[in-house]
Amino acid sequence: MGFIYSLVYIILSFLTGIILIFVSTKTILLSQIDKILTQVYTLPNYQILTGLVGLLIILICIRYLQRLSTGLRREKKISFQAKEGEVSITLYAVENMIKKILKEFKELKDVRPQVLKTKKGISIIVRIVSTSATNIPQLSSRIQNTLRYNFRHTLGIEEELNVKVEIRKILYEENKASVEETKDIQEPDIPYRKYR
Repeated sequence: MGFIYSLVYIILSFLTGIILIFVSTKTILLSQIDKILTQVYTLPNYQILTGLVGLLIILICIRYLQRLSTGLRREKKISFQAKEGEVSITLYAVENMIKKILKEFKELKDVRPQVLKTKKGISIIVRIVSTSATNIPQLSSRIQNTLRYNFRHTLGIEEELNVKVEIRKILYEENKASVEETKDIQEPDIPYRKYR
């Protein structure tokens, strides 16, 4: 349905733009526009067609505005049925939980999770910055297994869970010996250096 809204919007915008360009460059004269509008007013088939197109455009715009307003009002959350009733957890709370769980990994310097509720289940994208002293396949496997375990046992969510790990940056630590050696080297004294 979103494709139809976009298509109508693109066609209307394109036609409006073409008409405005033609009017501003005087390619279409006002007498020609008057002639077309007169035909629309006088011929019953054009009147019906114009009315239906106008009604269709208005209905599509109203439907589009409805979808926008319900999309803004609906809070993004994960809902599941427990023994005592329905339980809802906001995606923001789940993202915070993932950050706290992954703080235990010493190899990670930065964690930015994104949780999405899809038709197939829950999709988690974890964007990380890691140190160079890590085995990337093992680290990503540990992250995925840890998150799956916590979702099943801590939250009690049994839905399909797709965990994707994106490594945004790998930090290389400098050799500590070379850093200490550079500290020991003193710069030569430059006269009047402190006077600026």
